[in-house]
Amino acid sequence: MRNIIFTGLCVLLCLAFSGCPSNGTDPLVVNILPQAAVDAGARWSLDGGPWLNSGDSVGGIVPGRHFVTFKQVSGWDSPADQAVIFGAAPTTTITGTYASLAEKGALIVTIEPKAARDAFAQWRVDDGLWHQSGETLLGIPVGTHIVSFSEALASPGMVKPSNVTIDVSTDPTVTVEGDYTPLLTSGELVVFGYNDLGMHCMNQDFSEFMILPPYNTLHALVVDRSGAKPRIVQEGVEIGYRIPSKTTSVNKTNFWDFAQGLFGLDAPLPPDVGLTGNGLSGVMTSLAAAGRSDWSATGIPVTPLADDMTEAPLALGLITVSQGGTDVAQTQAVIPVSWEISCNRCHNTPGMSVAQDILAAHDRLHGTSISFASAKPVACGSCHPQPELGFEGDVGMATLSSSVHTAHAKRMWLVDGQLENGCYACHPGGETQCLRDVHRAIGMICTDCHGSMEAVGNPARAPWADEPRCGDCHQREGFAFEQPGTLFRDSKGHYGVHCSACHGSPHAITPTVGQEDNVQAVALQGHTGPISKCEVCHSDPTAGAVFDHRLTAPTL
Repeated sequence: MRNIIFTGLCVLLCLAFSGCPSNGTDPLVVNILPQAAVDAGARWSLDGGPWLNSGDSVGGIVPGRHFVTFKQVSGWDSPADQAVIFGAAPTTTITGTYASLAEKGALIVTIEPKAARDAFAQWRVDDGLWHQSGETLLGIPVGTHIVSFSEALASPGMVKPSNVTIDVSTDPTVTVEGDYTPLLTSGELVVFGYNDLGMHCMNQDFSEFMILPPYNTLHALVVDRSGAKPRIVQEGVEIGYRIPSKTTSVNKTNFWDFAQGLFGLDAPLPPDVGLTGNGLSGVMTSLAAAGRSDWSATGIPVTPLADDMTEAPLALGLITVSQGGTDVAQTQAVIPVSWEISCNRCHNTPGMSVAQDILAAHDRLHGTSISFASAKPVACGSCHPQPELGFEGDVGMATLSSSVHTAHAKRMWLVDGQLENGCYACHPGGETQCLRDVHRAIGMICTDCHGSMEAVGNPARAPWADEPRCGDCHQREGFAFEQPGTLFRDSKGHYGVHCSACHGSPHAITPTVGQEDNVQAVALQGHTGPISKCEVCHSDPTAGAVFDHRLTAPTL
């Protein structure tokens, strides 16, 4: 397996959307249920083509993303459109289930405790509208559905319930109770969670090319506050993590169909297992041996889609500290990921998928033939060095970061006036809002820290290493910022506490403009912003003490 060193910021990522039929060999088969709906005229269509019968197959489909739609039939509620990503599997079979308008059920969902209701906790069915506790929802099609719950963001410190799968029938009314639970707190241990980058990008479709895989890194720092002086804990505990709204990824992307070939793995990756062997839940590893004071789980294969298939790029992860087999302390931290890259804003040639358009443009401008290569998908790092993925690339070739930024810098006139932040033409994005921190709140944009696209594309720049530093702008007597040669994401201060533990992740420095990244600070100290309340870590009163921002001895 290649050595994965995924510390890079998001680069320009382009998704492959639907294209026109080609000479591919993967057939699509669509079955329609129930038979009564078929008898009533239920049909299906691929990408707006002719209506087809249940059980019909279509071959010769270009790899990528396509859409199956279902015909409206009187007396029946048609299934929602389904996105189908064609990959390595020789056959793709899906089922569309119609619901009789005469066969509807009802649902009542209650939310406990009252504190969660007061914090505006809500529920919904599938990807429908949000509802209040105690509401009765009528007219639900008979069949299987998912009830999901919102975060209780107005009252940080509560963990939402897991999704509930229900079977709706015409009678009786289905009842569900969603119990929000308070985060575990301890008089002895306190835990802080943070992401390494503040945003990770990934392809959704890997059938034609790959720039970035699903790969997220979550950190935790534990402080023992039971003694006269707090100390950082690096052994004797177990730190688990999970993402309540995201328990699987394999049904949201075709990455696992292509990972083995893209990364030269000896065997296929097991479903929902990432490139470093971690999954969507698991146990963190102490980084003491690496000279850090925290713990981490790398390569978490999370996608932007929640289990109810709604977009959730800033989902909260739950971190739990156990001691002697007993869970004793918890926190929540955002695990950010997005595939909102919008390459189709410019790469939209009729009759071609977005990926085909990009590869064809590369061939036309640089004399290559990768758009015609039979060995798909193409890993951009196989030619252009990608140090964050362990791809060495070809000798003398500019890094992918340099190549992409330089090539697009002179073409940004195409989106002039369309975006408040021009970087969001490729980086996520208008909806995701990668830059969402205190800097954004005062009107700053990406280029205020990172410089122009030409500067980022400078071949002499080392991607993911030559990055802005807090000390470039911030100067304060008695304060120290990053250590020499160390970026914010890896730096420490205040007796060895990692900067991100108190200030938040890069691009999400607190207080942030959205609520998700502020949840941890509010739960720990009652207000947003950097952790500034001494009692969070110090059990003894420290009023009047001088706060030491510098990296000093390892005991607080």
